[in-house]
Amino acid sequence: MMLVAVALSGCGGRRAAPLAHHLPPEIATAPSDAALLRVSRTGGTAQLLHANTLAPRETMISSGLPDVSRILGASVEDRTVYAADNKDRLLAIDLVARRSRVITTSVKQFITAPDGTILGIDSSHHPVRFSNRSFTTFKASVDRGATLMRGPADQITAVGSRPGTLEVLGGAGEVRRLNVPSGRTVATWVGDLVAVTTDSGVVFADATGRQKPPVRFVKIRGNPVLATFSPSGHRLYVALRKGTLVMIDRFTRERLRDLELPGPVDRMRVDRSGRWLLAHGSDDSLWVIDLAKWVVTASRVAAWADDLPQVVDGKTLLIRNRADVMAFDLDTPTLTQRGVLLGGASDLYIMLPWLPKATVASEAASPPVRVATPLADSSAVAPPPPAALPPATDAAAPPPAPTATGTIYLQVSSSQNQDWAQALAKQLKDGGFPATVLDPKNSDEGYRVVIGPYATRADADAVGRRLGRSYFIVSPGSRDT
Repeated sequence: MMLVAVALSGCGGRRAAPLAHHLPPEIATAPSDAALLRVSRTGGTAQLLHANTLAPRETMISSGLPDVSRILGASVEDRTVYAADNKDRLLAIDLVARRSRVITTSVKQFITAPDGTILGIDSSHHPVRFSNRSFTTFKASVDRGATLMRGPADQITAVGSRPGTLEVLGGAGEVRRLNVPSGRTVATWVGDLVAVTTDSGVVFADATGRQKPPVRFVKIRGNPVLATFSPSGHRLYVALRKGTLVMIDRFTRERLRDLELPGPVDRMRVDRSGRWLLAHGSDDSLWVIDLAKWVVTASRVAAWADDLPQVVDGKTLLIRNRADVMAFDLDTPTLTQRGVLLGGASDLYIMLPWLPKATVASEAASPPVRVATPLADSSAVAPPPPAALPPATDAAAPPPAPTATGTIYLQVSSSQNQDWAQALAKQLKDGGFPATVLDPKNSDEGYRVVIGPYATRADADAVGRRLGRSYFIVSPGSRDT
């Protein structure tokens, strides 16, 4: 499976048989110290960094890398990063053999779905999916200029250039068409639901074909302009024209909360943990929203691109600042600077969902030096300022223990895949959290992963602050958050 530097915390939807192409649960939680790959846009080199500090780990490719225009994704199975070169050819950067190669194919217009699946269109206008080092060509063709998105299971969703066309394509040539209005379109990370933003609301289109009716309109006051799903797919975040962020429940389609932002938004993305949302303004303003606390926690100036700004490892914000790349600690009230790469803004970045074995072995013998350096072809070196210690808190105190008579839970996921939910609950248990899976009570619910129970909301919140991912407080048998 192809993975970008993101992961799911579940996906909502009707009760259904487990899907084979959900993201694996072992990467559902951000690593404690992520590996960040830095690729020279002008070719030649690729370097592994510490995502938290931008300190170097090791050089992965020292020469011979072609010019790179975009990084597409990374494959856990073959330890390879895939990119597009300046001729829109597919490029494989093998981090085991430490070399790169151009993959011969007629496929162009490569895009990456939020879960990391690489999609493209061949010369006959047939959609193509690339995974496990092989191409799967779909029999049905798409309109010239169509936009591809991941569909449910092995399907692809295509948004045509003509108004009101949305097609769900199967590998055997089957096509299911949904009538939707024109607007900005986004799909959940597993492709089961599509949202089309119009100036009066949002249209939810069921790509699985199970919901009746398959297309439903939700009116939203305030002129919506764009939207994005949470990694789990159970929340839709909608930006309004005047600068308000709205939270929508994908199951009930209710408008849950509003948050006033400092200004209008033209780009948004949610980090893989589901905790942070980055909102970008037309003047390169960047606002960091803590979705668990529903507040704007920081404001910066940062240019927007496919790779940056980004929250990596669940707690570090990476941005381009003029010619440089900077890392900030989101766990500190004032965004303490953790590292800087002078001249790094011209390069491309991806967080890897694994740590190369050679790096693991070398770091076990010698801990990394916390110095941020540019690649070999840059001359400036800027060590990061000393990391400020956060104010004293009760973080060392043990979290409240669950109670047999408690009625309050933390909900961290709602998934239509029972196996996925059970695996996530086990992962949380292994991390010391008393997680369980609540079975659906009706066809509109998923398998909910919850932590608890606790006697009070304060006790539950205390655990949630240690969790490091987005959560909602619920009571058993209710949808209250």
